[in-house]
Formats: sequence, structure tokens, C-alpha cells
Amino acid sequence: MRLGPLRVLRLPQHVDFRELRLTPHQVRERLAALGHRDVVAFQTRNPLHRSHEEMTKRAAAECGGTLLIHPVVGLTKPGDVDHITRVRVYRALVETYYDPSRTLLALLPLAMRMAGPREALLHAILRRNHGANHFIVGATTRGPATVRRQALLRRV
Repeated sequence: MRLGPLRVLRLPQHVDFRELRLTPHQVRERLAALGHRDVVAFQTRNPLHRSHEEMTKRAAAECGGTLLIHPVVGLTKPGDVDHITRVRVYRALVETYYDPSRTLLALLPLAMRMAGPREALLHAILRRNHGANHFIVGATTRGPATVRRQALLRRV
């Protein structure tokens, strides 16, 4: 069975951080403009901390590519830091501590499902659609007691 072309009828309207809410096509264009063949995507639902900074910089350096910081900004679990605060943290860190010629910050409007390895696979596929060919998986995708805290760099 052959399907026809995909057509977007209407994108959701967001009032906050419009410049960071990029479509997959827009993300791929901006990554291409940075000029690196490899792209490491890092997904998080938490504010970045110093070890995240070090891990993401090393991963991008190891593959000689661009870093896509791609946080989830949809619904998260109760008690998480709100997305407005988190995005302000991401933006401040990217502008201050990351190389702008090798880093792109874009938001992913997706609810966290806390579904363990299955969610990690979903996130990898989504990041591949946004242009990444490496993906850092963290503890944010684990379900209750399913995956121990770790970060992995894998070719997607």
C-alpha cells in the first residue's frame, strides 16, 4: 500500500520560546548550516548541571560534530521543574558555556512517559528525524526501577 505525501494542516500555537520551537525540518536546516556531518542529540527534562555540560561537550568532540540540546518541554511528572525555568537555564548555559558554532538549542514539545527503554527508543527515532545520528540517553527515560542511571552514546 502506498501512502500519499504528508501535509501539515496546522501547527500548534505556543506563546513562549517561539524562536526555539523548531520543526524537524528547521532543526535539520540549522544543523546543516553549522557544517558538521555528525550530530549528537541530548534530551533532558531536567535543568542541565555541570556533569551534563561535560558529558555533552565530550560526546560532540568525540564524534567531531554538532551538539543538539533538545529538551522535552511538554508535560512531565509532578514535582519536576517547570519548563519555563528549565528553558531559561538551557539558554543561559548554551549562550555562556557552549561553542555557538557547534551547538543548537531547540525544544521538543512532547510529554514524558517514563516508559523506560521503549521511550528511549522513541526519543532516538525523534532525534533522528531532527537530524541527529548520535543520541545520549539519560536516566530521564527510565520507568520505575527498570533502567539504572547511565548515559550512553550510540549511533542512531
